[in-house]
Amino acid sequence: MKILIVSLLRLGDLIQQIPLIKGLRNQYPQAEIHILINKQFSHSNMLLDKLVDRVHQFDREKIQKGIGEAGFNILWSYDLVKSQVEDLKSSSFDIVYNFTHTKLSAYIIGLLGSPVKGLSYSNSHFLGLDNSWIQYFNDRFSGTEKSLFHYVEVLSRALDIPVEKSCTSLPFSSSEKLILMQCLTSDSKKNWGLKRFNELKIEIERSLVDYKVKILGAYFERQKLQEYFKHEDLLICDLSEAQEHLKRARLLITGDTSIKHLAAQMGTPIVELVLGSSDFNKTRAFTDSSLPVKAQVPCAPCMHSVSCPKSSHLCADDITIDRAFTAVWKVLSKEPFLRIHSERMLLDREVWQQYLEGSQKSVSSLKLTVSTEILTSQVIMENTLRKIQSALSDKNLWNKRDNLGVNDIGDLIICAQDILKSDWDQQSGYFSKFIEALTSSYKSTTEYLEKIQSSFVEASAMVHLRRCILNQNSQEGQENAKRTEQLFAEGSGRVGTITARNPKDAGL
Repeated sequence: MKILIVSLLRLGDLIQQIPLIKGLRNQYPQAEIHILINKQFSHSNMLLDKLVDRVHQFDREKIQKGIGEAGFNILWSYDLVKSQVEDLKSSSFDIVYNFTHTKLSAYIIGLLGSPVKGLSYSNSHFLGLDNSWIQYFNDRFSGTEKSLFHYVEVLSRALDIPVEKSCTSLPFSSSEKLILMQCLTSDSKKNWGLKRFNELKIEIERSLVDYKVKILGAYFERQKLQEYFKHEDLLICDLSEAQEHLKRARLLITGDTSIKHLAAQMGTPIVELVLGSSDFNKTRAFTDSSLPVKAQVPCAPCMHSVSCPKSSHLCADDITIDRAFTAVWKVLSKEPFLRIHSERMLLDREVWQQYLEGSQKSVSSLKLTVSTEILTSQVIMENTLRKIQSALSDKNLWNKRDNLGVNDIGDLIICAQDILKSDWDQQSGYFSKFIEALTSSYKSTTEYLEKIQSSFVEASAMVHLRRCILNQNSQEGQENAKRTEQLFAEGSGRVGTITARNPKDAGL
């Protein structure tokens, strides 16, 4: 069996995907596995050793140069892509796995003519979008939308590849007490600042006198790092050398970097500084040995590849030296790592997983404590569904109209305002499709109504599924029923208060 993996993203994404590649190797131990990566990351081949049999390189930079510069024949880049596709096609792959999820990867894969797992393009259509997990990926990973699942988890479920998280390699065989810092990221919004890293280094070596702190950096970062750190403190290295340093380190302190993901694969404990566009739920180090220090500011996480609009770097300012040092102390003193998911988040993950997989089991394996806070959120959701249903009950008149005004959908707008102004649905996102449908453009009122009704059906199904899991986890049904009745009464009053019109708040 011959398998091709297509991974045409950044270095950090490729390193994150290593658990998926390992999962494929475990699934098909006798298969011949190839991988297509961007040529600029050819130095990462050593990470793929023994996992794949052959690495193919896609020279994206040269292809873009041929398209953009006047000195090249207009067909030069076309011929380059054609040659690459023909070379891949000659291998006659039995199946292709698309780890990339971009239009470019879909176009290339569509030309190969092999069965595909993931996104592809054929006969003027994108294929694979009927996969519910890929739809979730589209909805939650394209901007600042919240996700209940990690990037690797979503791809694992979308492509049917079992994965395992790495765990810490402690206790260390080496007696060396070494702490590494990776100070610079590829995005200035994610940088904590070299001055702060230097102050943290001083604090660690002053308080923990038997530890030494070294600074990891690439060759092109040397000059910038030397502005704050001594020459003897720097470990300027390539990816292979960084891997060796991580093997002997007790801890890595870093922002959202490819080295973070490499440390996760090495089993090195991590203190992860989460700021800028870094989203801990989506792209944290895929390991149970990472301790986050999150910026608690309303604008984080922000959009990727967009400059920070604030007059100062608020998220970096929010993470103090004391907060970072406390995290370092917790890891080095081997305190148990904080549980990533709260009870409520575990519940919402279970609901979404069942819904996306189409199982909607009557019995869930999830065991949790049903708190008043969780039940209250359930009551608010169910009351919101009733209000939306009531607002949709007489909308048959829409079909006779070409356009709709605010008065026609005023009740729905009030429901949407309540959802957006509150925090009970921001993470779970049961009503995100409803908001999207309500604010979308439409060719006809019939199409508009269908979008809204479809989103309402989806939200209703998940809220009902959530109720079933809650009832199952309640210790005593009668006690739960009494609590629910009381909360329904309280919740109705609360929602009624929230939905009262405020003349100063008329915008969606």
